[in-house]
Amino acid sequence: MRCAAAVYALATSALLLVESRRTTLAATDDETEPLPMPLQDSIDERPRKSSRIWWEPPRSSYAQLEAPCQTSQVKKLVIGIITAPNNFNRRAWIRQHLRVSEASCRNIEVLFVLGSRHRMTRAQQVAIRYEMKMHDDIVFVAARDWVPHAVAEKSLAWWQFAARMYESEWYCKTDDDSLMYLPRIERDLEMMAAMGRSHYYYGVMTWRTWIPKHTEPDAGCGDRGDDGPSLSGASPTLRKLLEERASPECSHALGPYPFADGSLQIISADLLHSFASTELTMNFSRSHLSRENPPFWTHEDAGIGYLMFHEAVMQKLPLTYVVLSAWRHNKFWINWFPRHRPSIPDGHVVNTHKVVTSMMAQIAMDAYHNTTYAADPIICGDCEAKWGWTGCHDSAYGRVPIERFACCNKALGH
Repeated sequence: MRCAAAVYALATSALLLVESRRTTLAATDDETEPLPMPLQDSIDERPRKSSRIWWEPPRSSYAQLEAPCQTSQVKKLVIGIITAPNNFNRRAWIRQHLRVSEASCRNIEVLFVLGSRHRMTRAQQVAIRYEMKMHDDIVFVAARDWVPHAVAEKSLAWWQFAARMYESEWYCKTDDDSLMYLPRIERDLEMMAAMGRSHYYYGVMTWRTWIPKHTEPDAGCGDRGDDGPSLSGASPTLRKLLEERASPECSHALGPYPFADGSLQIISADLLHSFASTELTMNFSRSHLSRENPPFWTHEDAGIGYLMFHEAVMQKLPLTYVVLSAWRHNKFWINWFPRHRPSIPDGHVVNTHKVVTSMMAQIAMDAYHNTTYAADPIICGDCEAKWGWTGCHDSAYGRVPIERFACCNKALGH
């Protein structure tokens, strides 16, 4: 089965390259102009002479690739991978290493997210259309795909799209330069489900404050840092933000609150539906996803974390924060040095970021396969006593229901 899949993937990549080059040669001079319509309505399918060679795998290969399995209408996990139109290679190795066919048998849906407003050339559109026909795993969300901050727009649009279109227990957002290991993610989801709580928010987290209804799209106020929530007490960034909340500059801010790094974010269905289509989120989306001139919204992770937190304040939600440790559970890049502590995935890692070549993807996957998952336990404590998250719960937008929150960390251990 692996051999058939490998041959299939190689042939598909070769065909995409031939298709793209031939279409480019046949293209007219105006093909670089912006295309106003979504991809589905933009491709010229008029018959024309062509010398393209079409390759079709043997039916026996299809039978092997489409192994029968029983799935449920309600998914266990829906994953949205933010990608760019030209990143064909990244999508190919992600499909290979995530074993998406096997994952679908476990009720996991893996999708690649593009913006419906794009400026793809005709050649790019033809290649994307063929990729869609072969894999049926590309979705288009209401966002621009050519602006410098496209990742931010597509991320918020993905959460809104997922809430409308997919019924699942869990939802994930990641990027096409990250490579998670699904069996480990599934194990963590099982551990969270066993906690018996709700409104889960999972990822590597840091602190931020945010000024609601600010004229600036990036409305973060005060200090920033990489030191996130810890069971050992308030981090330097949190202490600084607590001080700054008392200053005139940040007196109208909400927070500090934790938000997850965009390389891997997982939330439960109840949390997604509590914020994705609310008036607050819709106003935020209309204000910032349609700006034609700078300043633009670029602080994707902090902004989405703010929307969840603000809704938790207004709705008195019992948020459950599950914080991963940077570098222990999420490697932010692969490096062979220093020799005594290289940043290669080990038995604690669930995700690796900055995977931008097929060799790096293979290294990460080999490391996953050759280590046993430690499944570091999830330890929860009092948010004020353990995290030092105190003295900031009264605001003009309502009181933070801190007593309803669960503040949890994946254990560090040894």
